[in-house]
Amino acid sequence: MNRIQNFSIKNLFGYQNVKLSFKDNILILMGENGLGKTSILNSLYFTLTQKWKKLHKINFEAIEVTIDNQSFSFTKDQLSWFIDNHSNKKLSRYRNLRTEIINSIDHEDLISFINERSDEKVDRHRIIYEYVRKRKINREMTAPTGLIIELIDQIFQQPDVTGFEKLVEYLDKAESINILYFPTYRRVEEELHNLGRLKGVSSYDFPVELRVEEDETEELEEETLIQFGMEDVVQRIKNIIAKINDSSIKGFAKVTGEMLHQLQEGFPKLSNEEILSINGNNIEIILNRVKNNLSEADRNNILNLLNTQELLHKQELAYFLIKLEAIYLQQQSLDNSIKHFANVCNEYLVDKRFFFDESLVTLIILNNRTNKKVELNQLSSGEKQIVSLFSKLYLEDERDLIVFFDEPELSLSIKWQKQLLPHVVETDKCNFLLAVTHSPFIFNNELEKYAVGMNVFID
Repeated sequence: MNRIQNFSIKNLFGYQNVKLSFKDNILILMGENGLGKTSILNSLYFTLTQKWKKLHKINFEAIEVTIDNQSFSFTKDQLSWFIDNHSNKKLSRYRNLRTEIINSIDHEDLISFINERSDEKVDRHRIIYEYVRKRKINREMTAPTGLIIELIDQIFQQPDVTGFEKLVEYLDKAESINILYFPTYRRVEEELHNLGRLKGVSSYDFPVELRVEEDETEELEEETLIQFGMEDVVQRIKNIIAKINDSSIKGFAKVTGEMLHQLQEGFPKLSNEEILSINGNNIEIILNRVKNNLSEADRNNILNLLNTQELLHKQELAYFLIKLEAIYLQQQSLDNSIKHFANVCNEYLVDKRFFFDESLVTLIILNNRTNKKVELNQLSSGEKQIVSLFSKLYLEDERDLIVFFDEPELSLSIKWQKQLLPHVVETDKCNFLLAVTHSPFIFNNELEKYAVGMNVFID
């Protein structure tokens, strides 16, 4: 999926039409509460992620979406039929038989046969039974007649869902759609493993502040709580650090093999320029990462050789260091991701900071006054939202993210509101950004040109 171009909702809440046009990959919708901002956002989100049952709970008549110059439209009735059809386990087990029946009957003949007898106050199943018997359909199939009748009745009631099925087919075949949804409610302070079954959690059990706008947030919290839990942040940090360590181990093993080969074949002659191009800071980080296997004296001696250019006379060592630096540079993008994450988060944290030790490959939060470690679950609600968001953007591999923000100003100070969306865009991970807000501070920045009043898109 490359680009979302248009999204329309007919008769949202039964009385308003919405027509969104995305000329750029950023759109900020400005409007007061009660205009249906969250419903619009959820409708697009549920459509793209195929959360059809959740979409069905929103009051609308029809939806149309244009993606990559392809338009797809469907009605609420078509969506209802699709949900019923796919949730009926009995009928879904007989898809092949259903296809065989469709190919065996004349649909117009079936409709005509039923309509001609519909005024006889006879149950439709009895009419279909007569149709099956007269057309001798059941003789061509091994299935029970009752099942054939039930499937034919379903076919008779089926609306034209061609447009909807094309959308489903397109979304199924599209490359993975990575959506990051920043919700309206505040962070749950407890860790996720204490939440139990999210669907069974009462709003009185945990300090979650939910703003309900026309029942717009139904069942959304299950996904977004999981997506933004502090445990997920801890796991992301562990994962990227493990990648760095694993890359180092594999790299050192590769260099060891190359060194054994060169000891047999002889080392290539290095130019002075090649040796002098070795970055002392990079080598220091590398040596610190393997300090358990290297004496302090050897480490200091190597760094001294680098600083005094004595390394020009030690070709074999220089060759080895060049190979080690190449390994470090290959994984430097992972180091940079952690650095960017820490630097951005530090612009929001109050009296505390993320500290990334490149040598030890550790990332912790320190109190600025005491220099003592601070745990993630000790952060404020707003700080947790920030850390969760940017850990997803910087510490995971996904690119081309579709990012939805539903009133991101909640729990954020005015200063944070001004810098949040620009920081998101600067990650270069965001392929498409849609935010709805009633705070002018959210776009009181370089993104102001992308802010549009909701009234422009609502009839």
